[in-house]
Amino acid sequence: METNKTPLNKELADQLIALNGKIRRSIIELATIAATIRNQYLDATGSKYDGEFHAFWKKFSMEQNFGSLSNFTKYANSGDAIELVKAQFEQYEKRLPTTVSALYEFSLLKPEEMELCLEDTFTRTEATSDRSKWKQAKKPKPLISPSTTAATIKSWRTNWRNPKAPVTDKRRLKIAEIKVHGSLYDFKGGKPTGEITIGQIDQITAALKAALAQFPDLIIRLDLEDEKLKHGYEKRQAADIKKVAEKEADVKKKLKKT
Repeated sequence: METNKTPLNKELADQLIALNGKIRRSIIELATIAATIRNQYLDATGSKYDGEFHAFWKKFSMEQNFGSLSNFTKYANSGDAIELVKAQFEQYEKRLPTTVSALYEFSLLKPEEMELCLEDTFTRTEATSDRSKWKQAKKPKPLISPSTTAATIKSWRTNWRNPKAPVTDKRRLKIAEIKVHGSLYDFKGGKPTGEITIGQIDQITAALKAALAQFPDLIIRLDLEDEKLKHGYEKRQAADIKKVAEKEADVKKKLKKT
């Protein structure tokens, strides 16, 4: 018979609750500080950290604590999202997720999407439908809560921005197909070099919505793929930045050997 089990009592419950609260407070504080640092030490292009920050990162071996610079940036993005919630949706602040991965996914939402997720769990069958056609439970059930996972937020964002048509939807005859220049994914040193920019993707999307707004929803459906393009853009850019960093590291190693 086991006699050395940890007693499941109020003292243990209080200890676990206190530790969990401490972790949450630490994550929020760390994310907030990271956001402040990132916003102060971006270079002139606003796309990467300046030399002073990189010197600091190397001197104090910050990679041993964060794993990589991209992980530090996730904390920074989370910090920006936390500050935005405090400023615009203060009443929902305590609903924020408790993990960095979930906070980061939350930070990728647009402000209006953040508000929706903090209020309830909304769904829709087409990106251009007005609020009266959105679906939600009879009793509000916010998507965002302390226990919400990164996967849940990412899945909602994907489905919200690019909802799939129901099998019963009769608007399925293709009338057009729009494609953009493949150089959207061209980068050099992490900087875009293509013929088309990510900003132009937003402009094209807005133009399509405006042009089709005159037709009733009953007869036409607009399925956008802009979020997939943006996701691909971010992945290619991150890969290019990583490639540059690896080359620089190799050069430094060779110089040390000589």
